[in-house]
Amino acid sequence: MNVLRPVVVSLLDAALFTLHRCSDQAGATCKNDLDVVGARLRAMGHSRESVIARKRAPTVPMGRVFFGVNA
Repeated sequence: MNVLRPVVVSLLDAALFTLHRCSDQAGATCKNDLDVVGARLRAMGHSRESVIARKRAPTVPMGRVFFGVNA
């Protein structure tokens, strides 16, 4: 969780900055900015899922390989 905290804070900061800019600009530009923030959030979710998948990696040896080291 400590690793994700700075990422979440920076994304929230970017989202707030985008929303602030939205009040000053046209709606179409605002929508594009929000799409970028949404893409960043989705990318963060995918990277989080891959970290979780790596933590859940099988501990049982598959063949003669233990986590990339020949047994």
